[in-house]
Amino acid sequence: METTIKVQKSELHAKLRLVGRITQPGKVNPATEQFLISAGGNSLRVTGTDIFGSMSASVSCVEVSQEAEFCIDAKKMLDALAELPDQPLTIHVNDFRVTVQYASGQFEIATHDEALFPQYALDSKVTNFTLKKQIFADGIRQTIGCVANDELRPVMNGIFVELKNDKLSFVATNANILALCEFDFETVIEVSAIVPARAVKLISAILAVCDEEIEVGISEKFISIRSGGYTFNYRLIDGRFPNFRAVIPQTEKSVIVHKPTLLGALKRAALFANQSSLLIELNLNNNILTVKCEDIDYIRSAKEDVSVDYTDEKFAIGFNANFLINLISSVDTEVCTLHFSYPDKAALITPDTSGVTLLIMPMMLKS
Repeated sequence: METTIKVQKSELHAKLRLVGRITQPGKVNPATEQFLISAGGNSLRVTGTDIFGSMSASVSCVEVSQEAEFCIDAKKMLDALAELPDQPLTIHVNDFRVTVQYASGQFEIATHDEALFPQYALDSKVTNFTLKKQIFADGIRQTIGCVANDELRPVMNGIFVELKNDKLSFVATNANILALCEFDFETVIEVSAIVPARAVKLISAILAVCDEEIEVGISEKFISIRSGGYTFNYRLIDGRFPNFRAVIPQTEKSVIVHKPTLLGALKRAALFANQSSLLIELNLNNNILTVKCEDIDYIRSAKEDVSVDYTDEKFAIGFNANFLINLISSVDTEVCTLHFSYPDKAALITPDTSGVTLLIMPMMLKS
């Protein structure tokens, strides 16, 4: 028996492109190369998977003659639709093929067995909460740059999301730098999860197009995001995230800096850093922050002064230039504050944005 679906090309293509972000062409499991399409009630549901999770979206249709469910090759379908101008499409589905008719012609794609497509569902015990999507988007944006890629410590290869004590916290660290972004969130719920970096990027894609509010579900093994016809389920990283609050130090010295000015000085000086150590030195003295790099092996160095308001005792500390530049670059305000205690203790960077704390571990300076 044949099912007929009428849909606008732009609507179908946009939803398939989004869901196609999770598909994994060339992988061993054929399901990662396919879309699962469910038709019924004058709408389509398109779903993709990478085995660890799934992403799905609703497609508004003009007409669906009867219910149907099938799988088709994701890349081939996307490539074919990309070459068509926007127009109404008529899709005929039977047990063996999908025929897509448009104004000047048609193309056919074989269907695959939908029973082989994996299904993902939250565990029976799940904690749900609703929030503005911008909160989740800001938490991701502020912390994603600190996610590790460490095979020995997989718990650091994602963003830790924690709802506790009326705070919603997003944390990421690679043991050298750390980013913490906190929001006030009044609730009696307590829940936490380590969301893999890949899942975080896929969530960002959904947040860009979904409704203003999202529903988040966290169970022991999965996280889900639901909003505006979009659904995302993904397996969490299993393990215990490091006690990040224990590594945030009490600091004694602070200096306010103009982010663009400091960032420019850091980038210019870093060009002359030793390529093996990437050591960059910061010196504070008499209202001047001096940025220094040198590479003795190649007889090259750079030094640049930045005017600041600092009258405390002389202070010098070293950092990895790339880590420091990445943290300063993530600051989204014109002004931020650098906080120091001792040359061998972690330093903090706090933007004018409330709730954001950035931490960087120091490097040993040569005497």
